Order: sequence, then C-alpha cells, then structure tokens
Amino acid sequence: EGTRPAGEVGVEVQTLTPKLAMGTGASYGKVIAWVDPTGPAAGLIGVADVIEAIDGRAIATETEWRARAARLSEGDALLLTVRRQGKVENVRLVAAARAVAAAAPLGLTLRTVPRVGAVIERVAARSPAERAGLRTGDLLTLVGDRTAPTATQALRAFAAASAERPLVIGFTRDAAHHVIAMDKRW
Repeated sequence: EGTRPAGEVGVEVQTLTPKLAMGTGASYGKVIAWVDPTGPAAGLIGVADVIEAIDGRAIATETEWRARAARLSEGDALLLTVRRQGKVENVRLVAAARAVAAAAPLGLTLRTVPRVGAVIERVAARSPAERAGLRTGDLLTLVGDRTAPTATQALRAFAAASAERPLVIGFTRDAAHHVIAMDKRW
C-alpha cells in the first residue's frame, strides 16, 4: 500500500492575546495569522479567524496545532471549528502535498507573501544562496525580471537562470533594500 506524501493545509497560527480575543469574540483557540493563497484553506478560512477546535478537540496551544499539522499526510482531512466575526462554523480542510524545496541546489525554501514577494524560510549551508549573502527572513522583491515574485516564480527563475550570467535579485532585510547579482556557479 505504501505511504502517502506529507501534507499541509497552508495555515499559520499565533497566540490569541486578550486584545485579539476581545476583537474576535473568541475566548480560546489560536488566531490565524496567514493563509497560503494557493493552499487548501484559501477561500475557506481567513486571517483573524480563530480555530477553536480540531476534529472536535479544543486547541489550547500553538504546539498542539503544530503537532497535528506535522502529522498530516496528503489527503488527510481536518474538521476545524472556526470563529469568524462572532459566529462559529465547521470547516473541513483536506491536506495537499507538502511543498518541496524545488531549488535545493540553490539552497532556498520560500513562502509567498501575496503581492509583495517571497520570504526566505531557510537557506541551506554552503549553498549558492548562502554565499550570495541571502538570509532567513529576507523578502525577495525582485528575481530576474519578475517583481513581487511568488515562491514558485522565484524558484523557477533561479532554476532557469544561466550559469554564464548572474541573476539580479532585489530583497528587503530589516527595512533596508538591497540588490545583488547571484552567480549559479559559486
């Protein structure tokens, strides 16, 4: 029968602070901080919704959310109890295959920030990206001729870049903007 690939629903959560609880009308749960616009949760739940329960069990900590999300395989379903603007509803999400770092030789794992660019989630040690000076947390705002690239667009541009010509990259780090030329032959 084999094993299924790891899955994800494309959601990040954060602590429900007292002020967020007042603003959302929730007394417990985790507030959604980000939804992947191309992931399984897109259009079903949104930023500032509060996940109160997973599969009927109350969620109290981010660790509980991360542990449940880490166990997902492609095709697994989650039934979330979500509070949105004071109303509670059940939302069924089906995990998609977890994104693979398609540009492993370049050493980047990226996450899309819609209409802004791609945030570097991880830079592999001794990779061309590390040697170029890119760091975790940098926001790619230009890759080649693509402005505000999605993670997929940025990885494709890196993969398609010529070994003979450096790829121009614009990025933001700590509110400072930079432009570099990254050589694939490093």
